[in-house]
Amino acid sequence: MPLNERLNILHITARADAGGGPEVIRQLIVNSPPDLRHFVACPQEPPYWDRWWHLLGRASMQAIPPRSLDPRVFPSLVRFAREASIDIIHSHGFGGGLHARLLAAFLGKPSLHTYHGYCPQRPGGTVRQAVENLLAPWTTAGVAVSPSEAAGIVSGIPFLRGRLYLVHNGVALPPPRPTPPALRILAINRLESQKNPMALLRIAALCARRMGNTAFQLRIIGDGPLRPAMQREIERRGLQSEVCLLGARQDCGDEIGAASLFLSTAHWEGMSLALLEAMAHGVVPLVSQVTGNVDVVDHGSNGILFPLEDLAAASDAIRRLAGDEAFRARLSHNARMTIAERFPISGTANSYAAIYRRLATVEHSTPQAVEVHP
Repeated sequence: MPLNERLNILHITARADAGGGPEVIRQLIVNSPPDLRHFVACPQEPPYWDRWWHLLGRASMQAIPPRSLDPRVFPSLVRFAREASIDIIHSHGFGGGLHARLLAAFLGKPSLHTYHGYCPQRPGGTVRQAVENLLAPWTTAGVAVSPSEAAGIVSGIPFLRGRLYLVHNGVALPPPRPTPPALRILAINRLESQKNPMALLRIAALCARRMGNTAFQLRIIGDGPLRPAMQREIERRGLQSEVCLLGARQDCGDEIGAASLFLSTAHWEGMSLALLEAMAHGVVPLVSQVTGNVDVVDHGSNGILFPLEDLAAASDAIRRLAGDEAFRARLSHNARMTIAERFPISGTANSYAAIYRRLATVEHSTPQAVEVHP
């Protein structure tokens, strides 16, 4: 296709609830160069169905079931893609990838798949890895969002070697803010097993025992199946004064702006947008030493990493940060500079645009992908 023609990109995701994958799609739409036009196939669920609708209009949206592969949807996806003259099909996450690779193969279009958190060690991860290997021949190119995720994909999906791009997630850099005087800890994640939210409460309990009269508050944004169990655990441990479950939020900006520390106990990540956004505000990250996090946080320089099985180390780090304002200020400054230098949203959008153009101008049966860095 000539480079001066507009490319029509169909994003397919099985999630439109709050999360990093849907937010990446929104960022790509908002920061899109003029030679790209975007369409989205996704579930009709808040908040992102409405957000994409307002950005693109109803004619550019196609509803699909959440987190499932429904063969009855396939004819409507084919019809939608043909009517929109789709040039490239870009899937996000495992569920969206099931629909997208089959659709791309049927239509003879290039297929780009972003994994957003590849982890074969997760529950059901072995089955997912087997499915990804089966779909690899119909995947023109893949995208890993962090080097550690890329290493896992290359090892676990050998058919994708030579067809994997590395594109870091990115965020906008807000204006500088004063350093919050209070020790206010923020966690932003879905309350489900991957994010390991019960560990947040165990860390809070350790801090309550060890920090004496030093006041702190852990504020948790997010919702999910583990919320009732977390509420019971808060009451059982007597943490009602220290821990606040805020539920899902449409906008986390005010909470991030008022936080001193960002805490994550996730079992794995692709590259957490919540982490990047917190660091962009100068919030000091205190995160588990797992895939994705280790590509952003340099221990002792721009944040703190702790072994997932050593929650006492996380508690000790909070105690140190509470008592050492100069150390906290240095980490805060370096966290913000990390985002400015390595994870700007402009770099992410430009890298994806370069991949789209490349896939549109080469024979997609032999894509010859190369790594692309923001």
